[in-house]
Amino acid sequence: MKRPGACEDALGPRGFAPARLLAAVGRRWYWLVLSPLVMVLWTTVHESFHALAALLAGGSIERFVVWPSVGDGGRLLFGWVSYDFPAAAANPPYAWITAAPYLGDVAIALAGLALLRPPAGSRRATAVLILVFAGAFYDALNAWHSFLRGGGDLARLFDPQPFPALYWAVPHLGLHLALTWRAARVALAAELSASERGACMAGLCALPWLIALAL
Repeated sequence: MKRPGACEDALGPRGFAPARLLAAVGRRWYWLVLSPLVMVLWTTVHESFHALAALLAGGSIERFVVWPSVGDGGRLLFGWVSYDFPAAAANPPYAWITAAPYLGDVAIALAGLALLRPPAGSRRATAVLILVFAGAFYDALNAWHSFLRGGGDLARLFDPQPFPALYWAVPHLGLHLALTWRAARVALAAELSASERGACMAGLCALPWLIALAL
C-alpha cells in the first residue's frame, strides 16, 4: 500500500508559485546572510588550488587575494594569486597551474555526492547544496563570465587561441549544472517545483555578483 503523500513526496509541487518560493527561501534566510562568506570561501578554494599547483611546481607566491577588488585594467576581480619562478626554472607548467582550480572543484563536487542523504529538505542537504555544489557551480560560471569578457583562466589557458577552451569548458560547466541540480532536488524537491528550483539556482548564481557590485 502506498503511504499517504508518497506521490507528492516523490514528485514535489508543480507549477510556479512565488509565495511558495519566497517561503522556502525565507526558511533559509541564514544562508543569505552567510552568502558573502560562502563567496569568499570558494574564492579562497579557487586561488588556493592555483597557489598549491605553483608551489608544487617550484614557484613562490607573491600575492594572495580572496576578496572582490579592482585589478589591473580596472576590471572587478573576485580574487587572484600571483606567483613567480626562479630564473633557472625550465618550462614552468603554467597550463596546469591555471587549470588546477577546475580539476579541484570537480573533485570536491563529486566527493559532495557522498554527503547527500535523505530526507529531502534536511539542513545537511541544504548546507551541502550551498557550500559544495552552488559554490563549485559559481566557480565554473565565473570562469565563463571572465572568458566572455576576454580574460580570466580560460582565455589564459588557451592563449592566443581561446576558442578551443569551449571543448573543455562546456562539459565542465554541464557537469556542475547536473550535480547542482541533483543537490537542489535532494534539498528542495519536497518544497519546490522544478521551475522554482531553477529560479533558486539562478538566484544563487547571481548573488555573488550582486554582492560584489555592492561592495
